[in-house]
Amino acid sequence: MIKFGSVLLIVAIVPMLLYAEIEGQILSAKSEEPIRYALVRTERTDLVTISDDKGYFSLPINEIPCKIFISSQGYELREFTVTKPKNNLIYLSIDPIRIQGLRVSTEKATDLKLSSTDIEILNHDNVELKSTTALIASHPGLLIKEGANGEKQLQLHAYEARHSVYLINGMKTDNSMGNSVSSIPVDMIDHVEVICHNAGSTSGESAIGGIVNIVLKNSRTHLHTHEFSSRAGSWQNYSLNYQNNLSFGTSSILCNLYGHTAQNDFSYYNEYDKETILRTNNDIKEGSISLQSRIAFQNDVYSKLSILFYAAERGIPGQSNDYVWFEKSRGKAHRFYINTDVRFPFGKNIFSVDLYCQFNRSHYENTSENPFYSENSTNRTSTFEARAKLNSNGSTVSSISQCGLRYETYKYDDHLHPESSILQKNRTFIYLSNETSIPLLIGLQKLSLIPSVRADYFVDEDVYVSSHLTLEYPAKLDVFQMSISGGNSYAMPESSSLFWKGDSQVQGNPDLEPERSYGVSSNAKVKFGSFTFSGEAYFNRIENLIYWYRSALGLWKPDNLADAELYGFSGSLNWYIFDNLEIELIGSRNYPINKTSSADHYNKYLTNKSLHKIQGKIKYSIADISLFASVLNIGKQFDNFSNTVLIDGYTTYDAGLHQTSQIGKKIKTSIIFRINNIFNIQYETSRNIPSPGRNYEVSCSLHFL
Repeated sequence: MIKFGSVLLIVAIVPMLLYAEIEGQILSAKSEEPIRYALVRTERTDLVTISDDKGYFSLPINEIPCKIFISSQGYELREFTVTKPKNNLIYLSIDPIRIQGLRVSTEKATDLKLSSTDIEILNHDNVELKSTTALIASHPGLLIKEGANGEKQLQLHAYEARHSVYLINGMKTDNSMGNSVSSIPVDMIDHVEVICHNAGSTSGESAIGGIVNIVLKNSRTHLHTHEFSSRAGSWQNYSLNYQNNLSFGTSSILCNLYGHTAQNDFSYYNEYDKETILRTNNDIKEGSISLQSRIAFQNDVYSKLSILFYAAERGIPGQSNDYVWFEKSRGKAHRFYINTDVRFPFGKNIFSVDLYCQFNRSHYENTSENPFYSENSTNRTSTFEARAKLNSNGSTVSSISQCGLRYETYKYDDHLHPESSILQKNRTFIYLSNETSIPLLIGLQKLSLIPSVRADYFVDEDVYVSSHLTLEYPAKLDVFQMSISGGNSYAMPESSSLFWKGDSQVQGNPDLEPERSYGVSSNAKVKFGSFTFSGEAYFNRIENLIYWYRSALGLWKPDNLADAELYGFSGSLNWYIFDNLEIELIGSRNYPINKTSSADHYNKYLTNKSLHKIQGKIKYSIADISLFASVLNIGKQFDNFSNTVLIDGYTTYDAGLHQTSQIGKKIKTSIIFRINNIFNIQYETSRNIPSPGRNYEVSCSLHFL
């Protein structure tokens, strides 16, 4: 009897030992909302369960640690290693379509646009990307161009740099010494959203060329992580980044510390002067502190706070033919950004209130006489914006409505020549905007009609209206989706163009009129298995285009002298030939045509616009090691309106390797080695502004879970 009882006891206990219950919750990585009805399975296909309405699940398992697989419609398949029986939090990311090194969401991953064909999402999961500017420049229509005073500007297609609006978390920013983009470390960026042409008209003035929205990482609740990364490269380039995520119940905070220093002096052979020139005074020291916090309240109400402080000091190298003017020129920049928003979900709708402030200060010092740059001057700008937004998601119709107040200031102090200073200029405007997605059924075909409109009332000035209309077919991307759209936008003159009071050679123009644009575009996207393709064609006419002209008397002055027509096309292809081999191709061709009445300039190309961009990438993975290589070809551009001065195009080649490893259960490591410009090609992104030759970079990162 005792033996029989022992047998029964063993039969009862052994299954309990072999099959323990594991429990967890599945959440959206973007919103931290529960994902219901997600499929959870182990490597044994007979162990399967479904998450409940709040994302919770339980599953019998015979050993811990173990691997489970989670899938849900619209989200990436996630492999998760279970190391504890309870309180497993699993985050799913929105299912991506891989396009030209970008990741374009199949679901709406932003509240900027309701149209999925008008927006592209750039993530920095590609190992070959090493900086914020490189991440953004992975878009087929974006180029990075360096100016004479060292700042790096982003040019979207063939538009002027001022025709692209830069946002942080959906709020429009202002430049500080031309460094508004690179001031944000790439480790703090979750993703970047790019909207081209007039499709970004709901973001207001200056969105003629489009918008670039930098979305910062969110802090995560129930998660404690530390990440440390360092980079070293040629010309004494060194950077450090530390990131820490802390959680306190339903609240969390993400902190990021970044520092970078570089010498960046290099030799360059000038083809025009037939001599080798050393580009000096090109050093930089910069750093930033970033904070992102989230506080959850009852009834799904939560608040976010974003803070960014950036400081930099650098030399101003100037152009290769006037280094003497910049030999001891220095620039300092300070930038402070703060944004807070509170979101109130109700039903399928979300009401949010945003408050945003930004302060910029740029200071220039130059001990050499220079006709174009003051020897000792300071620029100051500030911005305050308050906005209310309603995201409405009905059963058939969805919309985004917003209203707000924005106040901007600009001040310029010339400390050596006070008569050239510009007293503080203020600009205040109120805006209203709406974008609505309306489903249409034509026969058996489902389409989406998406109209948008924005009105800006500038106090003591006028009302300006921007609008856009998109027709998408089919309504959601499955295998194929295309759209046709059109709209109008405008850009107000910059304060420096209006009020500049330099010497006799450079003057502003207070009579400048706003620039206006009218255009159409068409987009198409295809996804078939591991093959994806995206294509776009566009046409845009800009009236009252502002350009700085030099008169016969030698005076540089801006004026509304030219109309212009910009048209072109772009395409991208991504193909996973095998599981470990990926090929990416992107390309764009632009035609920026001058339509001024001047016979010498009519139908000529606008200045400083590269006519094409072609890039190819290949990546091959072996176990934990990835080998990658890329080639970039940039087309020619012209430096004068008569198109008689040519800036040659160029081709560069990069290559490298990336190795990842896991140390125990809590530490992930990553090492990247890359060679940039392998064949030491000498080229200029702008006339007499050389770019570096062959250089090397090593980066390492440790991620503590």
